[in-house]
Amino acid sequence: MLETIISRSRTTLLILFMILLSGMISRGVIPVEGDPEIEVPFFVVTLMHEGISPEDAERLLIMPVEQELRQVEGIEEVLSFGSENAGTVMIEFDADFDLDQASIDVREAVDRAKVEFPSDAEEPIVQEQSTSDFPIIQVNLVGDVPERMLYTIALDLRDAI
Repeated sequence: MLETIISRSRTTLLILFMILLSGMISRGVIPVEGDPEIEVPFFVVTLMHEGISPEDAERLLIMPVEQELRQVEGIEEVLSFGSENAGTVMIEFDADFDLDQASIDVREAVDRAKVEFPSDAEEPIVQEQSTSDFPIIQVNLVGDVPERMLYTIALDLRDAI
Protein backbone atom coordinates (compact mmCIF):
# COMPACT_ATOMS: atom_id res chain seq x y z
CA MET A 1 0.00 0.00 0.00
CA LEU A 2 2.87 2.36 0.80
CA GLU A 3 4.36 1.68 -2.64
CA THR A 4 1.05 2.64 -4.27
CA ILE A 5 0.93 5.93 -2.38
CA ILE A 6 4.52 6.76 -3.31
CA SER A 7 4.09 5.77 -6.96
CA ARG A 8 0.96 7.93 -7.29
CA SER A 9 2.32 11.06 -5.64
CA ARG A 10 0.16 13.45 -7.67
CA THR A 11 -3.02 11.67 -6.60
CA THR A 12 -1.86 11.55 -2.97
CA LEU A 13 -1.00 15.27 -2.95
CA LEU A 14 -4.33 16.11 -4.62
CA ILE A 15 -6.24 14.15 -1.96
CA LEU A 16 -4.21 15.86 0.80
CA PHE A 17 -4.91 19.27 -0.73
CA MET A 18 -8.66 18.51 -0.98
CA ILE A 19 -8.77 17.39 2.67
CA LEU A 20 -6.97 20.55 3.81
CA LEU A 21 -9.17 22.78 1.65
CA SER A 22 -12.40 21.20 2.89
CA GLY A 23 -11.16 21.50 6.49
CA MET A 24 -10.42 25.21 6.11
CA ILE A 25 -13.79 25.86 4.45
CA SER A 26 -15.60 23.91 7.18
CA ARG A 27 -13.76 25.81 9.90
CA GLY A 28 -14.88 29.09 8.37
CA VAL A 29 -18.50 28.03 8.01
CA ILE A 30 -19.06 26.35 11.39
CA PRO A 31 -19.73 28.93 14.11
CA VAL A 32 -17.34 28.69 17.05
CA GLU A 33 -18.05 30.75 20.14
CA GLY A 34 -15.21 31.75 22.42
CA ASP A 35 -17.46 32.08 25.47
CA PRO A 36 -20.42 29.75 24.94
CA GLU A 37 -23.58 30.07 27.01
CA ILE A 38 -24.01 26.67 28.64
CA GLU A 39 -27.35 25.99 30.27
CA VAL A 40 -27.00 24.24 33.59
CA PRO A 41 -30.01 22.68 35.31
CA PHE A 42 -29.55 24.59 38.56
CA PHE A 43 -31.90 27.04 40.31
CA VAL A 44 -31.52 29.11 43.48
CA VAL A 45 -34.53 30.31 45.46
CA THR A 46 -33.84 33.13 47.93
CA LEU A 47 -36.43 33.68 50.65
CA MET A 48 -36.07 36.98 52.54
CA HIS A 49 -37.70 37.91 55.84
CA GLU A 50 -36.39 40.78 57.94
CA GLY A 51 -35.43 39.84 61.50
CA ILE A 52 -35.87 36.06 61.21
CA SER A 53 -33.41 33.69 62.88
CA PRO A 54 -31.74 30.86 60.92
CA GLU A 55 -33.83 28.26 62.79
CA ASP A 56 -37.09 30.08 62.05
CA ALA A 57 -36.03 30.60 58.42
CA GLU A 58 -35.57 26.84 58.16
CA ARG A 59 -38.95 26.10 59.71
CA LEU A 60 -41.11 28.91 58.26
CA LEU A 61 -39.56 29.54 54.83
CA ILE A 62 -37.50 26.58 53.67
CA MET A 63 -39.64 23.65 54.84
CA PRO A 64 -42.78 24.70 52.88
CA VAL A 65 -40.72 25.18 49.70
CA GLU A 66 -39.00 21.81 50.11
CA GLN A 67 -42.36 20.08 50.63
CA GLU A 68 -43.73 21.57 47.41
CA LEU A 69 -40.54 20.73 45.51
CA ARG A 70 -40.97 17.04 46.39
CA GLN A 71 -43.85 16.96 43.90
CA VAL A 72 -41.69 18.26 41.03
CA GLU A 73 -40.28 15.69 38.61
CA GLY A 74 -36.67 15.67 37.42
CA ILE A 75 -35.04 17.01 40.57
CA GLU A 76 -31.71 15.36 41.39
CA GLU A 77 -30.85 17.19 44.60
CA VAL A 78 -32.20 19.93 46.87
CA LEU A 79 -29.84 21.73 49.26
CA SER A 80 -31.01 24.42 51.63
CA PHE A 81 -29.79 26.49 54.52
CA GLY A 82 -31.16 29.18 56.77
CA SER A 83 -29.31 32.32 57.70
CA GLU A 84 -30.05 35.55 59.51
CA ASN A 85 -32.92 37.31 57.65
CA ALA A 86 -33.07 34.73 54.83
CA GLY A 87 -33.33 31.18 53.64
CA THR A 88 -31.79 29.72 50.48
CA VAL A 89 -32.88 26.64 48.53
CA MET A 90 -30.66 25.27 45.75
CA ILE A 91 -32.30 22.89 43.27
CA GLU A 92 -30.39 20.70 40.82
CA PHE A 93 -32.28 19.02 38.00
CA ASP A 94 -31.33 16.05 35.88
CA ALA A 95 -29.11 17.20 32.98
CA ASP A 96 -31.56 15.77 30.42
CA PHE A 97 -34.56 17.62 31.88
CA ASP A 98 -36.05 20.52 29.88
CA LEU A 99 -34.85 23.76 31.53
CA ASP A 100 -37.91 25.76 30.52
CA GLN A 101 -40.21 23.21 32.12
CA ALA A 102 -37.94 23.04 35.18
CA SER A 103 -38.14 26.82 35.59
CA ILE A 104 -41.94 26.73 35.36
CA ASP A 105 -42.16 23.85 37.84
CA VAL A 106 -39.89 25.57 40.39
CA ARG A 107 -41.78 28.86 40.16
CA GLU A 108 -45.13 27.07 40.56
CA ALA A 109 -43.83 25.15 43.60
CA VAL A 110 -42.57 28.36 45.21
CA ASP A 111 -45.91 30.05 44.49
CA ARG A 112 -47.78 27.17 46.17
CA ALA A 113 -45.47 27.38 49.19
CA LYS A 114 -45.89 31.17 49.57
CA VAL A 115 -49.28 30.75 51.23
CA GLU A 116 -47.53 29.18 54.25
CA PHE A 117 -44.95 31.98 54.61
CA PRO A 118 -45.36 34.65 57.31
CA SER A 119 -47.45 37.56 56.04
CA ASP A 120 -44.56 40.05 56.21
CA ALA A 121 -42.09 37.86 54.24
CA GLU A 122 -40.71 39.37 51.05
CA GLU A 123 -41.41 37.99 47.58
CA PRO A 124 -39.22 34.92 46.88
CA ILE A 125 -36.52 35.32 44.23
CA VAL A 126 -36.08 32.40 41.80
CA GLN A 127 -32.87 32.55 39.76
CA GLU A 128 -31.70 30.22 37.03
CA GLN A 129 -27.94 29.77 37.12
CA SER A 130 -25.77 29.86 34.00
CA THR A 131 -22.07 29.56 33.32
CA SER A 132 -21.80 33.29 32.63
CA ASP A 133 -22.72 33.91 36.30
CA PHE A 134 -19.43 32.41 37.44
CA PRO A 135 -15.91 33.72 36.86
CA ILE A 136 -13.60 31.77 34.59
CA ILE A 137 -10.53 32.62 36.64
CA GLN A 138 -10.17 33.93 40.15
CA VAL A 139 -6.91 35.28 41.54
CA ASN A 140 -6.38 36.10 45.22
CA LEU A 141 -3.56 38.38 46.31
CA VAL A 142 -2.20 38.19 49.86
CA GLY A 143 0.85 39.81 51.39
CA ASP A 144 2.37 41.84 54.19
CA VAL A 145 1.87 45.12 52.37
CA PRO A 146 -0.70 47.89 52.76
CA GLU A 147 -4.16 47.09 51.42
CA ARG A 148 -3.98 49.99 48.98
CA MET A 149 -0.87 48.47 47.37
CA LEU A 150 -2.62 45.09 46.98
CA TYR A 151 -5.56 46.86 45.38
CA THR A 152 -3.27 48.68 42.91
CA ILE A 153 -1.47 45.43 42.06
CA ALA A 154 -4.82 43.70 41.57
CA LEU A 155 -5.97 46.39 39.13
CA ASP A 156 -2.72 46.15 37.19
CA LEU A 157 -2.99 42.36 37.08
CA ARG A 158 -6.60 42.54 35.89
CA ASP A 159 -5.61 44.89 33.08
CA ALA A 160 -2.71 42.65 32.09
CA ILE A 161 -4.91 39.56 31.96
